[in-house]
Amino acid sequence: GVLREVGAAYRFRHLRVQKELYDSWRDYKWNRSWDRFERWKARREMMADLIRECTGRHEKTLAGTCEAVDCYRSMVETAAGTTPSEIALSVEDLELQLWRSKRKGEALVGMAGIVAIYRKLAETDPATFQPRLEEAHDTLVRWLQRSGRQQEALRVTKEAVDFYRGPAQTDMAIRPRFAKALSDFAENLGRSGRRDEALQAAIEAVEIYRRLAEGDVAAYRSHLAGALRGLAGQLRNAERVEDALASSKEAAAIYGELAAANPSKFLPSLASALDDLVFIYRRLGWEEQEADAIRGAFNAH
Repeated sequence: GVLREVGAAYRFRHLRVQKELYDSWRDYKWNRSWDRFERWKARREMMADLIRECTGRHEKTLAGTCEAVDCYRSMVETAAGTTPSEIALSVEDLELQLWRSKRKGEALVGMAGIVAIYRKLAETDPATFQPRLEEAHDTLVRWLQRSGRQQEALRVTKEAVDFYRGPAQTDMAIRPRFAKALSDFAENLGRSGRRDEALQAAIEAVEIYRRLAEGDVAAYRSHLAGALRGLAGQLRNAERVEDALASSKEAAAIYGELAAANPSKFLPSLASALDDLVFIYRRLGWEEQEADAIRGAFNAH
């Protein structure tokens, strides 16, 4: 108890010191110096972390984040040769703060705007912005689902499928993104009760990942296994349990090979795939096979 009190006192003292430094940096942020602004922004982020740690009050961090967004916008508008990416990075921070502060409607609107910005930036610089686009897109879909807005989540995933479908026909580099978009779309179709469409999207995703894995086993083998698990789920929903069993077996076999080479990374995935097998065997009433799968899942953990 004494140690906790000392730790809390230290954190609050540290917070006061950081606030003094933060306030001193604010005086310099409007001189259009990117270097000074970045140092001020780093200080602001440290302040936000300290406030959350000391008080748990996310609302207290919003003012500084909004200020950073406004500052970025102003600097981008007045500085030649800059791009919207600086705005996107800071606005993304703002949306996270809004979400944590239970201001979900504002956060969802803002995150949708971030997805649009990153999608445009990824067209010209995919190496830099494609990962950010995928992360922002996944965040948006996850937030929509948690907010009970399943139809909007479905619309967002369909937009991604439509966006990648054309380019994926001629550009091999686009096909992994198209396959992932199909997997996400299949999941959301299933959540919306559109089982036949979900199954078709899952089948298409597996076919693409299978072709990709044939060309580059190391890069796409695990993605194929994940897509097979998704397909097995859609097959179960369609009451095609024996077909689901075949997909689950293949996924478990792939994860078994991967876990043998890299246990720390793939053992959890293998255990989940074996759990899928347990569920299917139980539905089929195959007790001996179920017991084998349970033993495999236990050993994997």
